[in-house]
Amino acid sequence: MRQKVYILIFTLVSLAGLFAGGRGESAPDPGRASGEGRSIKVSYRIDKTQADTRSEGRSHILGINGYTLPDVFDMVYAAETPYVFKVKTQAWGDGGYVLDRKGKGNAPYGATDREIDARDWELGWYEGAERKARTPRSWVYVKRDKLEAFVSPDELDRYVAFKQFEVMVRDKS
Repeated sequence: MRQKVYILIFTLVSLAGLFAGGRGESAPDPGRASGEGRSIKVSYRIDKTQADTRSEGRSHILGINGYTLPDVFDMVYAAETPYVFKVKTQAWGDGGYVLDRKGKGNAPYGATDREIDARDWELGWYEGAERKARTPRSWVYVKRDKLEAFVSPDELDRYVAFKQFEVMVRDKS
């Protein structure tokens, strides 16, 4: 009888191992950076709705190196200029990445003596609230909830895709 119990337990453990094999979730591959992202070109425009009326609304659009940022960050600091995401709650008003003119030149992050490393270059980004030494000035600081990162301007699209951020609503009017 005892031998049958051991055989049954062994069989169940073996079967569990077979069925579990290959089902473990591996971490997604973020890919590799295509370059160092040492240059940045910021484009910023304001699209108006119901222009020249009391209900004129403005939608602020931010682009970096030809990539239009989706509405996924609370704040973006690019080329020493902060853009804060706002939700429009009235037909009039502003929604999207609104330029914060008062914050120009005032970095919203700290600095560290730790240097950017090979893995950061390979990814094209690193996460943290402190800018690492030797990070190119062109890299963009982004913030979403409690996540903060420095991203190569050429890798923003990959970073957004890898993180699978949920797009925020810019207009609740």
